[in-house]
Amino acid sequence: MKKDLTLSVSQLTNSLGCPLCFWLEHQGLRHPSHPLPGILNQMDRVIKRYMERFIGRSGSPKWFPVEVQKFIGCRKLESEDPESGVILTGIPDAIAIGNDGQCYVVDYKTAAPKFEIPSYYQTQLDAYAWLLKQNDFAPIGGAYLLYFSPIDADISERLFPFDVTAVKVEVNPDRIPVLLMNAKKIIELQEPPEPSENCEWCVWRRNTRDLLKKFETITHS
Repeated sequence: MKKDLTLSVSQLTNSLGCPLCFWLEHQGLRHPSHPLPGILNQMDRVIKRYMERFIGRSGSPKWFPVEVQKFIGCRKLESEDPESGVILTGIPDAIAIGNDGQCYVVDYKTAAPKFEIPSYYQTQLDAYAWLLKQNDFAPIGGAYLLYFSPIDADISERLFPFDVTAVKVEVNPDRIPVLLMNAKKIIELQEPPEPSENCEWCVWRRNTRDLLKKFETITHS
């Protein structure tokens, strides 16, 4: 009996990068990850703890991108795609029902704002929108990337100010079933797929392999 395939939103977005790395991950061979700097983890925790006080209530901070009728906050979402059979899971940073009655997903980013939406973020937000729709949160009004970035200021009083920039993202949840099917096809391959041409990890593996072969040849000559 075939085991159910469950993917997180992060794993789904990774499937669009390098097919070989994605396939290897599901063979149990993940490449090393770089932990986030401690300051970013702390900032993320502070933001989410602050926003918890709004859960179940109307209203929100003035810098929040949506006029809130009801703030839901973080919530784990899960749904099975009927065509691929893949179960997708994800935890948006914030879900809010706006005064217009529509549902919005907000993702916090502790970085300088990017006004051209990176493909990774677009897929991430499309996936969250699909999960919201599958869990009867429709109608979906859209999504926002909410960037928290430091600004120049006098920090003599040990206060470090941040600017908050909201970037609206138009989401297309209908993209997700095709991506889930493609991810499943990669995972079920019996032979490793070709790597992406611009995958840094695959270039590193290839160069390392070639270098080791070179040293092996020198050693045995």
